[in-house]
Amino acid sequence: MSQFKRLVRFSLGDKVCYGDLVESNGDEHTVERLDGSLFDDLERTGDIVKTSQLLCPLERTPLIVCIGLNYKKHAQEANLSVPTYPVVFTKPADALAGPADVIRTHPDARPMLDFEGELAIVIGKDAKDVAEENALDYVLGFSASNDVSARNFQLPEASGGQFC
Repeated sequence: MSQFKRLVRFSLGDKVCYGDLVESNGDEHTVERLDGSLFDDLERTGDIVKTSQLLCPLERTPLIVCIGLNYKKHAQEANLSVPTYPVVFTKPADALAGPADVIRTHPDARPMLDFEGELAIVIGKDAKDVAEENALDYVLGFSASNDVSARNFQLPEASGGQFC
């Protein structure tokens, strides 16, 4: 796979493309367009284009796996103790959103709606029993992520201690 610094997905007319973000100035983005497929091969084209519409970096994903209560300050904010093993939960694939997309929420979720900036790690190929020293070989990239949760549905009396 070709190297990229800041991978983006964007609209170019009626076509959706991948690119390496060169510069972002408000609503206008300068991108070097890449040809190919994200998980097969991306090739640099040398074409520098401008776009006003950045999309979600991933077109799709089978699952979003999340780790909760993995740092002390956040646990303290929630009046919870840090567990021996972090809480693992999932979000559905349709939770993916682009940087300017509206996040729609059900009215019942709004009384305790919470959002947090998170580090998203995009795994680029299947992995199992990977040694720690080889872990980064499986990472496609990193992204900022907005984790939106309805805390009222996570309370033990509502969730039974399980939530996704």
